[in-house]
Amino acid sequence: MSAYYGPALPCRRAQTFAERRWSCRTPGRADAVPSARRAINDRRSRTTFVKWVVASHLVLITGAPASGKSSLAVGLAATLGWPLLSRDRLQEILHDALAQEATSSLSSATWKVMYALALDLLKGGSNLIIDSSLDQFRAVDEVRPLLAYSTTSHIHLDCARDIRVERYSLRAAHRHLWFNIRELAKRYADESDRWSYFEEPPAIGQPLLRIDTSENEDYFDQVLAFVESVRTCTSQKPSAPDTP
Repeated sequence: MSAYYGPALPCRRAQTFAERRWSCRTPGRADAVPSARRAINDRRSRTTFVKWVVASHLVLITGAPASGKSSLAVGLAATLGWPLLSRDRLQEILHDALAQEATSSLSSATWKVMYALALDLLKGGSNLIIDSSLDQFRAVDEVRPLLAYSTTSHIHLDCARDIRVERYSLRAAHRHLWFNIRELAKRYADESDRWSYFEEPPAIGQPLLRIDTSENEDYFDQVLAFVESVRTCTSQKPSAPDTP
């Protein structure tokens, strides 16, 4: 996290070499300074530096499965040159590395890995794009640690359920083994409440843009303008003043 200090207010001035020599040679007065210097320092000690933090920026792309998150995230990452964390991709990597079948425990581990990596990147000052469906209730607490280290643009993609189901079924055969499960696609089609907790955005209190992707319209420029607008308005955050 980079930072600069401003405005340029005066603070307590360090003693000069001569003053340090004078105070050291005065028995019992190791912390003494001439009265004139003390008066100046007393006045200056009432001023402070205000530290402004140039925060990392997080683009959070959420929405139900097959709403178009990955296509948007890849495009933004290529345009902005920012790292991209995709929960789907992490699931694929863990599945291959651990040679496990699709299980709820492996899915839960993927969430933890994603949040841990995201936090490390944001703490290190990197901007970041996250592509993931997020539970509208559970994610509120899970995302909070990331918000402490970044400003955030939240983009939520809405899409009619019948269109999402059709997209999911068509792409299943061409995706990684983790997602190539006909039974899962069938359940998505048959169970009306399947993944319904992903349909609404989690209320994380950050600038939010909702886009309806049902019509396959080109909304990329709108999203990019939104991200740049949020970054411009929230790029600097004042922290607690530093005392001299």
